Amino acid sequence: MASGDTIVIVNPTSPRTFELPAAGGVVELPREGDRCDLRGLRWRDAKGHYPTEVKADAGFMETVVRGVLSAGLRLRFEAHGRSMRPWIPDGCLLDVDPARDVPITKGQVLLYATGPHRCVAHRVIDVLPDHVLLRGDNASREDKVSRDDVLGIVAAVTKPDGTPVALDALPFVGLAPTWNTLNAAGRATLRTFVVAPAATITRFARIPLRTILRGLSWFLHRVAVAAQRVRLPIDRFHAMLLSTEEKRAVRDRLYADLGIQAFTALSENLDAGLTLLEEHQRANDGRPLGRVLVVGCGPGREAFALAAHGGIVTGIDTEPAMLQRARTEAARRNVNADFREGDAVSFDLGDERFDTIVVWSGLLCMIHPAAARIAMLANCRRHLAEGGKIWVTFLVDYVDPRDDAPAPRPGGFARRVNPDHAPGDLWLHNEAVHVYPRTTSLLAEIAAAGLGAERVFRDQRAYDRRSQVRGYATLGECGR
Repeated sequence: MASGDTIVIVNPTSPRTFELPAAGGVVELPREGDRCDLRGLRWRDAKGHYPTEVKADAGFMETVVRGVLSAGLRLRFEAHGRSMRPWIPDGCLLDVDPARDVPITKGQVLLYATGPHRCVAHRVIDVLPDHVLLRGDNASREDKVSRDDVLGIVAAVTKPDGTPVALDALPFVGLAPTWNTLNAAGRATLRTFVVAPAATITRFARIPLRTILRGLSWFLHRVAVAAQRVRLPIDRFHAMLLSTEEKRAVRDRLYADLGIQAFTALSENLDAGLTLLEEHQRANDGRPLGRVLVVGCGPGREAFALAAHGGIVTGIDTEPAMLQRARTEAARRNVNADFREGDAVSFDLGDERFDTIVVWSGLLCMIHPAAARIAMLANCRRHLAEGGKIWVTFLVDYVDPRDDAPAPRPGGFARRVNPDHAPGDLWLHNEAVHVYPRTTSLLAEIAAAGLGAERVFRDQRAYDRRSQVRGYATLGECGR
């Protein structure tokens, strides 16, 4: 457990909880008998809202630990670090008892407050009248700690494999001081006979070594370039063999992945606001946002940023978990935004009309085939207020400005194999995206949806890969 960690809530709060004030709010810990589990920590702010992540600095963690142990309860938490290996590996669960009125003896493992982390679990190597000397079994640093800074005594350990073991039953605990001495001697020997000679040799061999490494780097770079050139045609051929339903199933599986959802919903991603490309589009439009519809809103990143710019925001998404995260975050930020469940292609909001409709985060290129993309754009047009605009971002093949060759067209073979196949379909290992071969292909789909392109911008600098760039288009209804 280290200061500055982000505690992700992994356990729901049990019916029985222990509460204590901290950081201007209230900390809730699930309680079973006389034990509180730090992994289930929840923090409630002054307004009664529960963020799904808690930024835990050193002072916050020490307040929580002292509060639990001073109440006479046992504390369970997951230990992180290598200073107690091999007896207590990284990822073990530690059960800590209060230290008051309990004699401290050599060999015990104590939880104490010291240094920037404030909460450290190390072994006692000596007991003095007013202080305790502690050191990790795999560390050379020795901490001199007053008894007031001793938070608790580690009473039991649960190994990463789930096996609970009493601390005094761990193998070779009695050899810990000897192991510490041998560890320190080993480190000194390594520095003297390995690190120092290696540094001296490297200093004198710097020029030839630099030449060798430069050549190796050049070779690996050429291999990577060649692999990329070979991989792209393979991925495009793979896409050609997939039917529309198979593409949709793979895409849905990919974007339903809880790991991707959790990453998207991280507070730092939501706090980042608009991307540079999105902000460039918003700033260059200049018109008031008015009523805004965010298609594929996810956990609300774009919605919160556009609300901060004066938009009255509605968001739609197919993932209930993402919508719930967006609603929770909106309440925490005091943002008046409406989030509803709906599919990007077929959503129907009745007679509601919007001044700005946003299709960002590459959503347009995640929809297959072209007919579905056209249907989505046409659906957006149907929900557009008079004089409104639609903002989309897209991926397009990089084209040298000197290259005026026409966009590639699907050959007869591709059409015979898969009638739904469109040129540009790309199926990388971790992405299910359509990459427009030229902006003319995008303009054709825009026109088919009954829309016109007021502005199309390609950021030729935005290399996500060597062969594609990002861009945006501002669309309006034809004839207006």
